[in-house]
Order: sequence, then structure tokens, then C-alpha cells
Amino acid sequence: MKWNQNLIQLIDDRVQVAIRGGRRKRKPKEHILATIDPAYANDGTAPKIITEDDKSETPIGPYNFLSSYLPNAGDRVLLGKVGVSGKYVILDRVTSTGQEGGDIPPHNHDDRYYTEDEVDGKLSEKSDTGHSHSYNNLNDQPKLIIQSNGNTKELVEDTDLDTVFDTGIYFVEGAENAPWSMWSHLKVFRHSENRVFQTYIADNANRMAMRVYNGSWSSWDEIYHEGNTTVDSDGFIKKA
Repeated sequence: MKWNQNLIQLIDDRVQVAIRGGRRKRKPKEHILATIDPAYANDGTAPKIITEDDKSETPIGPYNFLSSYLPNAGDRVLLGKVGVSGKYVILDRVTSTGQEGGDIPPHNHDDRYYTEDEVDGKLSEKSDTGHSHSYNNLNDQPKLIIQSNGNTKELVEDTDLDTVFDTGIYFVEGAENAPWSMWSHLKVFRHSENRVFQTYIADNANRMAMRVYNGSWSSWDEIYHEGNTTVDSDGFIKKA
């Protein structure tokens, strides 16, 4: 007889409640959903919340929140029990999963996506990652301060050094406006159109000179050093 069994079960439950001293308490949920109080001032303080199962929509709290989340009035949030005390803390904002009107808009596979054949076609127009080009094969060649083979550039004979402004290293003989006529190495450093520096180093002698351009060229100043000077008995430096 089923109703007798139900009656016996009901009597047993009441006896257990009486033994424990009253009604059984419902175990608190580990997580709850709520909404930040619409009256919250968005000032970074702990906000009040309205739990989703509260039909009266009465704000309770305030509740602390994790530093990774900044409360805003009306946010739908997730709270969780943390720490030894088991108090609820606001963990984060809960966003939509793509439903209409939610935070994440719906999408479909339109022409922003390619089929495998389309991808293969586009990649066929590209070079392999292991390919390389020589300098001479480049369409937009950068200016080199030396030749692509590593040697210095060679200026034609009778080149006017007053016209050499591009940064580079050159091999020169018989140039105009040079400090001497022997084979030499010219180094040019250009900072701007009006700031250029030239050094001139003899190829087979201990001689070096320099000058600057600042709207016009200065005269060549030869540099004296241990290789092209002597020191007399009085300690004076003389040209060797």
C-alpha cells in the first residue's frame, strides 16, 4: 500500500528534523547570477546586486569584486563563494553567446572565408619562404656604401670631389679638388644636404686629410700622426 509507505516516510522525515532541532537548511549555491543595481554610480565602489531568483528585485549587498572586472550599472554578473568565509564575490561580467541583441553578434561563413582550393590558388602566387634574391635582382635597390661584391666603389678619373655627396666608400685617382693626385680612398658621410663630411686616405702612403661641407666646402686639413711626423730633440713635432 503506497500511501502507507508515503506516510511512514513523512513521519520519518519529521522525526529526523526534530532530532536535528528544526528544518533542514538549504545548502548555499557555489555560484549565483545577478544584475548590478541599476542605481549604481559606476564609481568603482562595491555595488549592490539583484539576484536573478529574487522576484521582488530588491538590491542587496554591497559585494566586493575581482580586480579584473569593473562594475557597471545593469551588468549581468556571476558571483562565486571564495575564501574560508565562503562569502560571495563578483567574479566577472556575463556576456551573451551570440544570440540576437547580445554582446557577440551572430556570424555566418560568407565570402570572408576561403575554400581549400581558393587558399591554394592564392598561395600559388607567393614565393616559398626559403627563396632569396641577389642585390642585382632587386627592383628597388637600396643605396650601397660599397659595391654589392664587397669592394669599394671606384670613381672615374677626373671626378670632381666637390660633387660627391652620397654616403659611401670610394677608390679614387686624379680627382679634381682632391688634396693630392695619388690613388686614395674617399669616405663620405652625409647627414643632410648641407652637412657632409669627407676623409681622404692615401692608398700607399701615410697621409690622411679631411674637410666638411656646410653650404660650401672647407679647405682640406691634412692629419699628422706618428707615421708622417718626427719629434726633434726639443720635443717639437715636424713633418717627416
